[in-house]
Amino acid sequence: MQVQLNQGDVFMVAAPADSNIVGAMMRSDPGHPIAVFSGNTRVDLAMFGEQDTGPYAILEQNLPIQLWGTEYVGLNAPALLDDLQGSWQIVASQPNTVVDVEYSGTIDFLGMPGTPFMMNDGDVVSFTSTNGGDNGGDFVIVANKPVGVMNYVRGRHHEMEDDISVGAAMISVAPSDRLRNNYIIFWPEGERGWLGVGRPIQMPVSFNGQNIVPQSVTALWMASDWEAATWEFDPGVTRISADEDFAAKVVLTLDGYVSWSSEWGIGYLPGLRTD
Repeated sequence: MQVQLNQGDVFMVAAPADSNIVGAMMRSDPGHPIAVFSGNTRVDLAMFGEQDTGPYAILEQNLPIQLWGTEYVGLNAPALLDDLQGSWQIVASQPNTVVDVEYSGTIDFLGMPGTPFMMNDGDVVSFTSTNGGDNGGDFVIVANKPVGVMNYVRGRHHEMEDDISVGAAMISVAPSDRLRNNYIIFWPEGERGWLGVGRPIQMPVSFNGQNIVPQSVTALWMASDWEAATWEFDPGVTRISADEDFAAKVVLTLDGYVSWSSEWGIGYLPGLRTD
């Protein structure tokens, strides 16, 4: 399919029901860059047993292939509640792409082929990483050729039973070589914000110049001395900085739940290097 767009034009492609266009390639002619967003009004993420987790509406800007990389910190979005799984998608743009994962402790992967696994251009692998007794479901993705990675976080409405989750956020993941050592994040008044960080073990992370002890810390992976940490913050503008580059993800909610019902929630990548 080929279309001609002028400045400010928006072109939408809607996939038929029960179909999937993830992995489709979109290109523009040189000198005319485009922004691409993907999403769905209803998507079912991996769930708890036989429970129906309800409809999810998601939306996220996609990183262009030029910003893809060969190593990613598979850092689950900040856990709003215990035992929520992290959902992931890996997309390849080149043939003979070999992907492996590295982690410490115990993680239950659902839907992931045996590692390492081979992917060709346009192939998509979708899976979940479940919290283990000694790992929060965090890992590292390593590939021999650039891949794109998406993370999804499920929430839960406060009136639902413990084993039913609703609502979702879709978060682009920055490759390791495009991480930053500082981010500026805005929490709107009346919202609650969580920050998930993948950092070298015990590396201080400051918030507006103040070092704050994280609420939770877990071992991230065995290949390097890294860990995952989570903080919750009050509304306002916050500069988050450290001496070394670190991975970061943000989740904002009204009352602590990502939900499609009476509350809302959103997750996002706070930034990345593009040089």
